[in-house]
Amino acid sequence: MLERPVKITDANALDQLPAGMSTGIGWARAGGAAYITDHVRQVLGRPAGTFGQWARDHREAFEAMA
Repeated sequence: MLERPVKITDANALDQLPAGMSTGIGWARAGGAAYITDHVRQVLGRPAGTFGQWARDHREAFEAMA
């Protein structure tokens, strides 16, 4: 989408986080957050979009950081 490399932080950086935060990240990575709700529709009155669409919609902001 951005047609350039994106820096990825090494997973060992999790060791620097508070225990509760790294536990939550592990839970999410293991699929703990892999469910669908209709909360976005309830709050915004429209369906949720995808991350890909959001990234395309905000491409200029990411390009400005390069």
